Amino acid sequence: CALPICGWGALWLLFLVPGMLLGQAWLWGFQSTALAGTTGLVVLAFALRFLPLGRAGLRLAWRGADPALLDAARMDGARGWGLFRHGLWPQVSAQAGATWYAVYLLGLWEVETLVFLQSPGGETLALRAFNMLHYGHTAQVNTICLVLLGLAVAPLLGWAVGAVLNPKSEGTKSEVKSEF
Repeated sequence: CALPICGWGALWLLFLVPGMLLGQAWLWGFQSTALAGTTGLVVLAFALRFLPLGRAGLRLAWRGADPALLDAARMDGARGWGLFRHGLWPQVSAQAGATWYAVYLLGLWEVETLVFLQSPGGETLALRAFNMLHYGHTAQVNTICLVLLGLAVAPLLGWAVGAVLNPKSEGTKSEVKSEF
């Protein structure tokens, strides 16, 4: 199909369509299945909603990888998991982490889709803040928003602590002692 809406491009509709419409569509589509009213439906809806964004970020990272380094790893005998771990992952890990973080933040604050799909006892912090905001519980909403901000910053702090505790070497320099 020559249209950009065919194939993987159609998944962008799940990201771009308003979440309220998606929530209603998910309810209608899964009303008589085992997933109806469960947390599994919420996880599936979130995964499919943010799949195009994650896929696009990883594809951009993958395309930016240096093929000469991958060929060099293949020449050294790397195959399968070893090729990925030693040849590709060091090149794309920063972009993959940034993509994961963007999807994480969007999922952390997602309320639109969840309003219709929440299962009993399956309310997220963002949805709790949304619901409490309408009833004038300002102090509780402020506290929940601070917790959400803490959860949003936690991965960045984890990466910073990991970088301090385990600094990457800038190439190992082996000293050759000359006997001259």
